[in-house]
Amino acid sequence: MKRLLFAAVFCILGLGLSAQSQGWGYAAIQPGYQFSSGDVNSSFLGSADFGFFPIENFGIHLGFLHYKGDFSFFYGPYGDFQFSKGFTVVELGPEYDFFVGSSGKSRLYIQLNAGYITGSDTVTSDTLVYNGAGYVTDVRLRSRWTWGFTFGYRHFWNRNAGFQMQASFHAQSYYDTYGWYYDPYALNTDFADARMGLVFRF
Repeated sequence: MKRLLFAAVFCILGLGLSAQSQGWGYAAIQPGYQFSSGDVNSSFLGSADFGFFPIENFGIHLGFLHYKGDFSFFYGPYGDFQFSKGFTVVELGPEYDFFVGSSGKSRLYIQLNAGYITGSDTVTSDTLVYNGAGYVTDVRLRSRWTWGFTFGYRHFWNRNAGFQMQASFHAQSYYDTYGWYYDPYALNTDFADARMGLVFRF
């Protein structure tokens, strides 16, 4: 399945290169903020987004998102866990956009995305606090699939450049932890974020 996703990534990049002759494409750099939810704490994030529209309002979106990955959770008799481990999401899906206003420069857009969390079998360190005592253990983070949706606004100052801002939600399937002192625990890593940045049309 991962091979299919990365094959799709190369396909969308190839389509973008042909945007000059048919349709149009964009590239965007967006810093943002991830809101605390589940077992994930609030933190900053960044993304690189690409899209290609073979026809005016319907296209394909490709995104690379990197999260700081600050986790904290309480697990049964084992106490409170806190650890940090950055992770990256590669996502792909359809995008629909349409003009708003009379200037012809502003567009609203909606994205539906499915993706994969990279970093399979990554081992990091984690502090377990239980009854006031601290213990150091290893944590194994297992990569999983994710899906999400985005609502955004895009405004072009001229034909080639502008800005965009968006709100996104991601649901992630069982980003598990494994360690020496506890049984497998499925982290709740569903989260929402807001991003704003520059967009370039080609």
